[in-house]
Amino acid sequence: MSDDVYILFSPQHWNSQHSRTRAFALGLAKSGIRTIYVNPPGSVAGIVRESVAALVNPLRRENVRFPVSCESLEVWSPPVVPTFYRGSVTPSLDRRLFTMWFEKRLATITGSIIAVIAMPYWWDGYLNTFAESFSAIVFDYQDSVGTYARNATISQRLGEVHANLIARADGIIVHTDANRKSISELRNPSEVCLIRNAGNGMLLQRDGIKRSIPGFNHPVVGTVGRLSSNIDVPLLLKLADQFRSGTIVNIGTVSVERRELKAKKNVVLLPPMAAEELNMNIENFDVGVLPYRRTIEGSPLRVYDMLSHSLQIVSTHFPDAEYFSGVVHIADSDAEFAEKTVELLSGRKNWIGTEIIEKFLLRNSWDARVGSLITFCESIVARQ
Repeated sequence: MSDDVYILFSPQHWNSQHSRTRAFALGLAKSGIRTIYVNPPGSVAGIVRESVAALVNPLRRENVRFPVSCESLEVWSPPVVPTFYRGSVTPSLDRRLFTMWFEKRLATITGSIIAVIAMPYWWDGYLNTFAESFSAIVFDYQDSVGTYARNATISQRLGEVHANLIARADGIIVHTDANRKSISELRNPSEVCLIRNAGNGMLLQRDGIKRSIPGFNHPVVGTVGRLSSNIDVPLLLKLADQFRSGTIVNIGTVSVERRELKAKKNVVLLPPMAAEELNMNIENFDVGVLPYRRTIEGSPLRVYDMLSHSLQIVSTHFPDAEYFSGVVHIADSDAEFAEKTVELLSGRKNWIGTEIIEKFLLRNSWDARVGSLITFCESIVARQ
């Protein structure tokens, strides 16, 4: 695979440390594989900056703090200026700028190109015209409807793009067993590979000291990640009412019911933060929670951040929760969720052992996942 080049098309900018695509890029680069991470700017200012830069120099390269064999390229952001509006002048310009940039980029590549597409908007009007340039097209598929197809203003159109990519890709990566079951009805099993989310593969050393941070009154029940439509926010609000002497903490952006959460005096909402600060704050959690809605088909990244601190975690019984049943306490109801949280806060009687968590993390490292990705892509290229 030394001559192969992986181009990963991500929905998130490089600085998002909870990006699955970024973890793949780092792992591939660490393996010595030439890797290009294509990502959108992370702000409105970034979009303006990048659009101007694209007009002046369509081939813009950033190479700051990346592994030797990895580079990041920013383009005018498809997620913010949608590619799927029919009859709009702006997306047409966007496509032309992307084509100029990408044709120049392809001219510098001599080996086989493996394109890993994390969201369907990269396909529509952008990559489908370059399909013949790729030795393999892999769709990093998320759910049966598609997150953006479900939430987009023009969901029907993006749903068409999503379906087209499922049919066109040479291989499909799925996140969960539920994903695999739904996609296997559309594709041959040999064209589908289950690659779950993962973590850094190791326990961090905890010193057991609870530091004094403003707003943190112990006990602290904490979670990490975005509070969105996938999260059972009413359950968090109930916990806040039941633990008035303690604190409910979330580290991450909040896109739903922010006003209701901020109205609770014992709820602390912290913004996304760099790894060192994140770990310092997780160190102050007494118990972690995964308050997912019981209908989501997700494979949470946040669980690995908390497990790396050997935290005891209480989770709702969402479809993929069974995979974590050996290292997470699963609750079947709101009442049981609160009961298990109280039980864990009050003592170590039913705690899951650190050695069990450590073995789970070792089996679920990004290094292992990247190995599966390479093997899967090798098999696709060999069949072409």
